[in-house]
Amino acid sequence: MMRRLVMLIAFIAWTSFLTAQDTSVTGAGTASQIPTASPIIHWGKWVTLGAAIGFTVAAVVQHNHAQDYWNQLQRLCTTNNQACMLGSDGRYQAYEAELLYQQTIYYDHLARHRIVIGQLNLLASVGMFVLEFKRRELAPPNIPLHGLHVLIEPAGAGGVGGEGARFGFTLPF
Repeated sequence: MMRRLVMLIAFIAWTSFLTAQDTSVTGAGTASQIPTASPIIHWGKWVTLGAAIGFTVAAVVQHNHAQDYWNQLQRLCTTNNQACMLGSDGRYQAYEAELLYQQTIYYDHLARHRIVIGQLNLLASVGMFVLEFKRRELAPPNIPLHGLHVLIEPAGAGGVGGEGARFGFTLPF
């Protein structure tokens, strides 16, 4: 599982590197020339974020199982102190106590592995959010703005000696 995750992260990094090598954009470019993030990064960030949440929830569930078995072992030791005697090899002498201890360890290891995988997925997701943010369109979309219009024109035949000018402005809103 860990190997697949590492391969997935490497693939995503590789594809984003190849997308960054786009030579069609020179200089600042216009808004239509500025590349956007690849679909792998755009959708991958959500997939890895979902995986991070899923693995974290699974880690909590496994931790709760481990805690339940540990509590059972403590209750067993409280009610019957002889059941919790350790042998020369460091194991519990009573089968039930050893079984509860081994189940505690098993579920604790599962929880640890799942939380690590969840954190790696979260790290990958954050990295993809940053990559997409860096590669987003830098210019805002072309919004038609009809701002201040200034009018300066020569005066018509009604002016004195044909000289002069008319000046005006409009501000639509």
